[in-house]
Amino acid sequence: MLSRSLKNKKLIKAIFPISIIALILLLAKTAIADKNGPIIVAWDFHVRNSCRYDINLLVRYKKVTDEWETAGRWTIDGNESTRLLVDGSPLRSNNSIFYYYAWIPGSDYSWNGSYEREFNGRFYNFRRANLDLRTRYGDDDDSSSDDYSYYSLGLNCSNL
Repeated sequence: MLSRSLKNKKLIKAIFPISIIALILLLAKTAIADKNGPIIVAWDFHVRNSCRYDINLLVRYKKVTDEWETAGRWTIDGNESTRLLVDGSPLRSNNSIFYYYAWIPGSDYSWNGSYEREFNGRFYNFRRANLDLRTRYGDDDDSSSDDYSYYSLGLNCSNL
């Protein structure tokens, strides 16, 4: 029994460094260079609207420069997903904490919380989320064959 335990420990010690290297290589594909020097790892934001209605969205996120920014407004079509862009570039962060306020235009339905922030002269109650990091694996049949990781937020209106 002791011999088996020692073999398992040796196997774990042998596999662990390989796992760490694989993780570093995966993250390296999403790294962006900072003008001032070091490479900063950051991920895009994707939003899935599982509601049949269009949704308007505002977000508050921590930029790679460690500054918080409120951005928007995006309109996400019903039952569609989108990658959030700011001035044509992907909205990126290395912080999974994310605040959002979303609503269905022309209705009283909204996704809100208790974190009040101003955007374009109006105050909104943002909801806090700790987003999951997901990975999309490219393949040879796909026009974008690179693997990349991203934060994902899903919204639904199943109670309407």
